[in-house]
Amino acid sequence: GRSHGHPAKLATIPSLNGQIVSMEYGYGLHGKPVSPGFHMRSYAHNVVVADGRDQFHASAAVPVGSLRESHNAPNVQWVDAESQRIYAGIDMRRTVFTTDFGIVDLHVCRSKTSHQYDWMYHSFGTANSPAVSLAAVDQLADSGPLTFAVNPRSAATSDTVRVVWKNSPLTKPATKSSTALLDEDAHVRVWCLPEADTTVALFGIPMVESVGSEIDYLMLRRQAKSTVFATVQEAWRTSRPSTIRSISRKKVTDAGRVVADHDACALEVLRIDGSRSVFLINNTPHVKTVGRVLTDAPVATWNISQTGQILNPAHSPNHSFSVQ
Repeated sequence: GRSHGHPAKLATIPSLNGQIVSMEYGYGLHGKPVSPGFHMRSYAHNVVVADGRDQFHASAAVPVGSLRESHNAPNVQWVDAESQRIYAGIDMRRTVFTTDFGIVDLHVCRSKTSHQYDWMYHSFGTANSPAVSLAAVDQLADSGPLTFAVNPRSAATSDTVRVVWKNSPLTKPATKSSTALLDEDAHVRVWCLPEADTTVALFGIPMVESVGSEIDYLMLRRQAKSTVFATVQEAWRTSRPSTIRSISRKKVTDAGRVVADHDACALEVLRIDGSRSVFLINNTPHVKTVGRVLTDAPVATWNISQTGQILNPAHSPNHSFSVQ
């Protein structure tokens, strides 16, 4: 977002199934309208866009956000960052965990006024939505970057979102569904915790021929003062099957009172073998209760065995963590 000109704050570029799956193609079609019209805009990146406007960007080194903390251990890693300057009047915080099954991504947006929030994600392969039936729409917007969308379809839902990209081994020339660097089918599935009045949209964007001339995007849209996009980006391939059965929201309480997601959010991943993993972010300084766990940590994660035992806890340093 500096002299290179891409307004992409708190963006992620995940690597799954042996390759980067969400390249930033700012010059993917240099010289064609889609390049400045979409690829160099915020919508092209894995970010949250507010009110259809590009994020803050500058042509010089301007501090926009800060790293809250990071953690590196053999079984789990995380990065926690925030900014109050991406959009005026909106606080944004993004906490990304890397695990053995993929990525857990908790993106918080907090404001005193209502905004349209669009959470963006793109990946190699052909995207489909097995959980929500999408209907074709003429266009996603009357003007701006989303007018470049190819084959847009959308639907409103209050259920868990599941969108899968299937990518087959690389062909020459490449096609949208055949760019995997592995010699087997590879999949990326985005899960998102349910939230009332979420609009799910899928669409393609023209791209260079080396990635199949088109790449598929997911957009999750909400109108709210504050919200949390709580997602999991799961990777699997033919030789290494999926390990996730479902995801769910864990109740978080403060002195017995259930708190809103934007104050504290806990996402639980249920694995096919019956074990579970919980990922917590806390935006207020008080001790929170999640099941049998009590902690005042801004970030925490732990596993739960098939018998209910709390295993492998990790949390922000200099904070409490206990099990009832």
